[in-house]
Amino acid sequence: QTGVILRLDRAGTRVLSETYLGTTVTQARVDELTGNIVAVGSFGLAVLNPAASAVLWRRTSTVDFPGTAYRVAVASDGTVAVLSGSPSGLTSSTVTTFGPTGGKVGQFKPWGSNNSIRSYSIAADGRTKSVYVSGDYNTRIPDGLPQAGQVVVAILRGYSYTGTQKFQAYGASGADLGVHAA
Repeated sequence: QTGVILRLDRAGTRVLSETYLGTTVTQARVDELTGNIVAVGSFGLAVLNPAASAVLWRRTSTVDFPGTAYRVAVASDGTVAVLSGSPSGLTSSTVTTFGPTGGKVGQFKPWGSNNSIRSYSIAADGRTKSVYVSGDYNTRIPDGLPQAGQVVVAILRGYSYTGTQKFQAYGASGADLGVHAA
């Protein structure tokens, strides 16, 4: 196993612990309230105690969420949000939320059935009980409009933990972008 969580002292010069989880660790976060370490990768999702000496709970790719878990966020209320699919973000992404003790809260596709949107990042907010997903997609401003041609458009959406969309920022069609550029 080569996927490892290393805990270092404050100076970064001494290894406090090594915890092997699987072939790869793609992202890890620390729960600000508990100090628990939350990691995702080839093994799925693992929540470790603050010393990284024990796995408190674990969820598995393809069983608890589709595809590979490649991004993770921890909200201030302990809710864990996982972004899974393809690590390249080029296939339909899924967000799965788990409560502080590992019970599944919700699961949804942030872009619906649109597989052309690449997902990049995820954040979670315990105060508003929200999950935020960012991504982008290619579109074309039609010929004849100012700035005609291929463009990459950023998109950001906010959801409840169970998947009800709360808002969208950015994200526009090529035609809309061309009209606004005029």
